[in-house]
Amino acid sequence: MLNKPECKVEFEDGKTIGVTTEGETAKCKKVVCDPSYLPDKVKAVGKVARAICIVSHPIPHTNDAHSTQVILPQKQLGRKSDMYLFCCSYSHNVVPKGKFIAFVTTEAETDNPETVIKTSLADVAFLILFFVCY
Repeated sequence: MLNKPECKVEFEDGKTIGVTTEGETAKCKKVVCDPSYLPDKVKAVGKVARAICIVSHPIPHTNDAHSTQVILPQKQLGRKSDMYLFCCSYSHNVVPKGKFIAFVTTEAETDNPETVIKTSLADVAFLILFFVCY
């Protein structure tokens, strides 16, 4: 329903009751949608900076794990928010055989998210090396 032109989320007494588009209403108790469908109901409170990397190897020093999550605490990075690294592999059928996909995600703390991500990727590489050497 939400991928149609001019759709509208219907409310009654402040609660969602359905979605209407092209004269047809689908009744529901909850709607999961992009915030752009409800501009008067949402307030932006931050932005996310994210990098998606396709690599030919697992995250170093993780025992060649095919699925890894690393949370880098804000204090170790000198940031206001934590940074998250997630990696999964071809064994999850998300990339071709022999490849891995890694996501680095953090809150954008400046108006220049490209710089945030470049710094973040360098920080992640440094911290993985640091944890191994420590």
